[in-house]
This record gives sequence, C-alpha cells and structure tokens, in this order.
Amino acid sequence: KMEIDIPDDIVQEDEDEPDTPLKKLKHVVKEIASNRYVERVGTALCMSFLVVFIGTVFYANFGPEETTWIDAFYFSVVTCTTVGYGDFSPTTDGGKVFCLIWMLLGTAMMANSLGTFLNVYLEHQQEIQRDKELHRELSVNELQEVDDDGDGKITLAEFVVYKIETMGLVPPDDLNRIAQEFAKLDRDGDGKKAVKKLMAEQKNSSVNK
Repeated sequence: KMEIDIPDDIVQEDEDEPDTPLKKLKHVVKEIASNRYVERVGTALCMSFLVVFIGTVFYANFGPEETTWIDAFYFSVVTCTTVGYGDFSPTTDGGKVFCLIWMLLGTAMMANSLGTFLNVYLEHQQEIQRDKELHRELSVNELQEVDDDGDGKITLAEFVVYKIETMGLVPPDDLNRIAQEFAKLDRDGDGKKAVKKLMAEQKNSSVNK
C-alpha cells in the first residue's frame, strides 16, 4: 500500500469560505510573497517603477512651468502604458531625443513587466489545478485506465505516468515517444530490461562500430 505524506505546512483552505475572485487574488499574492515568484515579480516591479520615475523627473523639471509632480507622474504613466493622450510634447531638441529613447525603452519595459505579472498569475493557476489533480481520488473507471497492462494491479510506474499525463506535465505524444524508445530496447517484449544485458548489448554494438 502506497501512502502520500502531505507536509504539515500546507495551508488548508477554509471549505466554508466562498471561492470568490478576491479570495483567489489574496491566495496568489500570498504565494508570490513566499516562493520562487518573488524574484520575477520584484524585478518587473522595479523595472516599472524605474521607467515611471525617470519620466516623472524629466517632465517635472523640463515640462511647462505650471507642471506639478502629479502632472509629471500622470504623463509618465499614460505614456509608458501607451495610453498617450498627447497632453505634453517636448519642444526642445534635447527633450525630443530624450522622449524618443525613453518612450521606446519605457513602453517595452512596461509591456515586459505586465507580461511577467500575467504569466506569474497564469502559472500559479496552473499549479493550483495540477495540485488538485495530484490529490484527486481516482474513480473505478480511472483505476482501470491506470492499469495499462490489464494485469489487475497498478504499479508505481503506471500510476506516475497516468498522473504526469493528467496533470499536463508531459504531452501524451511525448509519453508515447518515450515508450517507443523503450520498446526498441525491450526486444523480448516483456516490459523489462536487465541492466547487465543492456550494458552487454551496448558494448557489443560499440565493438562492431
């Protein structure tokens, strides 16, 4: 009998709490703050803040005299996010050169940051679904499906392959290709291959070459 040990530090969701978008968002933020997503999200945030900060400082110092820091921040955000209402256009050659470079780099960096946020969210949702699939109890029909060779027993290999496929970790076509590669080694067709015999065959093959 094989048992799966679940770490004690896994946070159990409250079954009585409704599965609302706010709850999902809180869960994502909590996961981001405690795992490998920190570096990616942190880098994206720093890039976004840096781009907005540079644009804000430029517009606050070289924009119209009545410009406030709020106006400068507004200009920087709408420009980097490609909203671009056209409220401000540089008049000096230096300002035009700066804006040309800053807009090109800034919009690209902002798009990359937004893409990172979206990818992190989607990856996290995939991990949640995979975790649910991993711990999901199999039905009678699924148990029969896991028993690939139909011998009435489920081996560790059969269970692992089934879970890998249902969790979407490896496409079914790739699993079939792996099985075909093993079939090339398993000339006896019994689903097993002795290591010593395999080593001897490889040694003979090398000698013949």
